[in-house]
Amino acid sequence: MIYNLQVLRAFAAISVVFLHVTSDAGLGVNLGVGGYGVDLFFVISGFTMAYIGQIPAGTFFLRRCIRIVPLYWAATLGTFFVSWAAPNLVDSAAASIPHLLHSLAFLPYPNKLGEMQPTLALGWTLEYEMYFYALFTVALVIAPRYAAITASSLLLIIAATIRIGGSKNKAIMFYSDPIVYEFIFGIFVYYAVKAVTAVPRKFGDLPKRVILFVSAIAAVAVLLMQESLLSQSRVVFAGLPSALLVFSLVVIEQKYRISLATKWLVLLGDASYVLYLTHPFVVYGAIRLCMRPLPTGSTTIALATLGLMLLAIIAAITIHVILESPILDLLRRRLTPHRTAPLPI
Repeated sequence: MIYNLQVLRAFAAISVVFLHVTSDAGLGVNLGVGGYGVDLFFVISGFTMAYIGQIPAGTFFLRRCIRIVPLYWAATLGTFFVSWAAPNLVDSAAASIPHLLHSLAFLPYPNKLGEMQPTLALGWTLEYEMYFYALFTVALVIAPRYAAITASSLLLIIAATIRIGGSKNKAIMFYSDPIVYEFIFGIFVYYAVKAVTAVPRKFGDLPKRVILFVSAIAAVAVLLMQESLLSQSRVVFAGLPSALLVFSLVVIEQKYRISLATKWLVLLGDASYVLYLTHPFVVYGAIRLCMRPLPTGSTTIALATLGLMLLAIIAAITIHVILESPILDLLRRRLTPHRTAPLPI
């Protein structure tokens, strides 16, 4: 395990929670900060798939499905039930069977507002993740040794073909969005880290200081990122800083043995997927059921924001420890008995 990646996963998930807590659908502050958490996840995903290395294509895809599908399906079905039983509590999802089936299959489909979002709105990111995993599986079949490069090439070729073809179909155009390049950024970071860590330390602490400086600049760039910039050129304003941040923190740990991880940050990193998927239920449920009218005043809003984030984090860790981790371990043992050690997320 690369512990600094777990710290980044925790940071990415918390960022998305903060975005939603302060959004118009949340407390109404709408600071527009936190969306970069998605970009961090995509870069980390690209890096991790390259880091996993050469494994059988079937094993790879099965284990990715074990990791992603059960909780996502549960959250999606939960959202569908809420939209059916209490539609006033859900802004974008409707109790539509076709929409639900597309969502469960990780296929883009317009919601009742015409947006390409699944039943669980934030599941759009997982549609990209599963698309990337599918291409990586194909790459493992074609050229196991060069799977990361092959998967990157497939992403680029498909995106270019769609754009050159001029399709107006939103479901098809979904796969040509520049955000898919962030998976490639992660793969590039993997090879960059591999190259840097192989270089002998000939110049004392100078390389370490350079890496630390790059890390600090990238962190500041990510922290200051707002939704207004992401809507203009997400890949440039969030993808590149995220790639620099992943690169620098991995190099710091692997080359210089400097880890930012603590026991609780690693645990939160382990629970980051649960936090990402379940926080809307916790945050929006608490706001709609317990916080009407919404709090006013900067101090009250700050306390409410902190309280909602802590509530979401506690719920996610509890679900991870009691449900997710044991279920995943069981599925891995039963479905992939020849390889019991968990792969990186």
